[in-house]
Amino acid sequence: GRVILWYLQNVGTGNSTSLRPSVVSILDGGSGRQVFGAKYCCGKNEDLLLTWGIEGKVSVWDSYSVGEVMSPICTLTSNTEYPIFALDVTQTGAKQSIAVGGGKEGGFLGVAAYLYDI
Repeated sequence: GRVILWYLQNVGTGNSTSLRPSVVSILDGGSGRQVFGAKYCCGKNEDLLLTWGIEGKVSVWDSYSVGEVMSPICTLTSNTEYPIFALDVTQTGAKQSIAVGGGKEGGFLGVAAYLYDI
């Protein structure tokens, strides 16, 4: 999967304004074949971008990347038996945590949810 970061510039004035998109960065190779989502996080300026997908990876990217980036800063988790469908970040004081949900089959006890501190 590939994630493309865009810059949207508002052009024009008054009633004749429009958005002009331009590609800032192409993030390649972090979440496998299909990316299910992306979320900005961490710091006042949301310095990081998390991506997740079908191959059970959560990848961390520099949200201010420019150009084509072939690999993430790091991979937080990678488990092909646990595709990740959802991710959220919470903050309590200075501590941030990530919760992910997914899985292939639930069974009697359901599908596990994983929590990570960042």
